[in-house]
Amino acid sequence: MKRVVVFLLVLASLALGSCRRATVMPEFDVVVLDTVITDNDYACTFQFTFTSIANADKSPALQAIQEANQLYFFEREDVQGDVQQMMEYSIAQFMCHNQILDENYDLEDLGTPNWRSEMELIIESDARIVDSLLVYSISRSSYTGGAHGMYTLSWHNYSIAGGYELALSDLFTPEQQESLLTLIKHKLYEQFEATGDEDLAAQGLFPEYIAATENFEVSEDGITFYYNPYDIAAYALGRIEVHISGEELKNL
Repeated sequence: MKRVVVFLLVLASLALGSCRRATVMPEFDVVVLDTVITDNDYACTFQFTFTSIANADKSPALQAIQEANQLYFFEREDVQGDVQQMMEYSIAQFMCHNQILDENYDLEDLGTPNWRSEMELIIESDARIVDSLLVYSISRSSYTGGAHGMYTLSWHNYSIAGGYELALSDLFTPEQQESLLTLIKHKLYEQFEATGDEDLAAQGLFPEYIAATENFEVSEDGITFYYNPYDIAAYALGRIEVHISGEELKNL
C-alpha cells in the first residue's frame, strides 16, 4: 500500500505524530464579502466566504496551499492582490460576462424580455485538519437565468508538511483503483436499488462515466467521493456521494 493509504488506516501513528510536531500547522481566518448590485433591470447577489490560512507566510508548504486554494476558489490564474481585492475583481468579471443589455440590445431579437432579472454568485469555503492533512472544501452556486442555477462542491486534500495536493495515484495503486471502482458501483447499486448499469441508466445515471473521481474528501473514518450534477447523472438527481469506510479500504 502507498503511504497515504496507510495514513487513512492508521491515523494516530507515531511517525505522523512526530512529523506533525515538526510542521507549521495552519491557523485559519475567514474573509467575507456580501453585497447586492442593482440596476433598473436586474439585481445581482454576491456572497463570498473564503477560509484563508492566516499564517501562510510562516511556511512554504502553507503558502503553496494558500495559493492553490485561491486558484480553486476564484478559478483564475491572472488575478493578483489580496483575497479582498480578488473578490472585488471576481464581481467585476461576473458582471462583465453576464450583461443583460448592451448598446446593441434589440427587443425584437430577444422576443419578450424578462424584466425581473436576478442573478447570484455564492462561493463558500471551509477547511479542517485531519491529522497531517488539510482538507479544504469549496461550495459554489450560481444563477444567471434559465430554468435553474448550478451548484458544485469540490474537495482538496493537502499534505500540511509537503504543501502538495493528494491525488488518487497517491492513495491507491492501479490495481486498488480497479477494486475501488467496483466497490463504488456496488454502492451505487445499493443506493439506487439497482441490479446493474441498465437500472442505473433508467433512473437517470450515466454508468459509462462512473469512476473514482478526484473530487474526494479524506476523513477520520475513510474517504468520500463526490459527484456534482451532470458528472455521472442528470441534474434532477442532485449531488451524489459515495462513502468508503476505513474497514472497506483495508480490503482493496
